[in-house]
Amino acid sequence: MDKELLAFLLKEEEYAFTGWDFSYLNNRMTKEMLPWSYNDIVNEYLIDETEPHTRLFISE
Repeated sequence: MDKELLAFLLKEEEYAFTGWDFSYLNNRMTKEMLPWSYNDIVNEYLIDETEPHTRLFISE
């Protein structure tokens, strides 16, 4: 492993954070859209009990 990379990783390991404050990751992480939709998956299983053969839908 590259010495610079190892030094960087060791320094990162020492960084202390508490709770949900991940601000130290600003401009260092990326987000991608998921290839699936939670709403689509759940909607497959929602059935309106008052109307047989009718499905309920969650809007996004």
